[in-house]
Amino acid sequence: MMNQYEKKLIEMLDELRDSFKGVEKEMNDVGADYYLYDRVHFLKDTESDGTTDIRSEDLETLRTLMIQMLLFNQQIFFNDDGKVINRKQRRIQE
Repeated sequence: MMNQYEKKLIEMLDELRDSFKGVEKEMNDVGADYYLYDRVHFLKDTESDGTTDIRSEDLETLRTLMIQMLLFNQQIFFNDDGKVINRKQRRIQE
């Protein structure tokens, strides 16, 4: 029998999985560069008017990070100078 945490996690995973329906068309329509941004930095710098659906925003973050892994073989993070950190080589890409 599932406990309450397992049930909630499965619900979240189902919702995340459903968000990928049609993702190939979406990625073709917007292009890879659309996903070439630091999602975590974006969230830190975005002000909320208090009506933001945090759950939806967090699921979108997980979705974006997974798409970045698919497209770039890593999640995208910028250093303080705005350069993409190449986490595979642990150095900054020029």
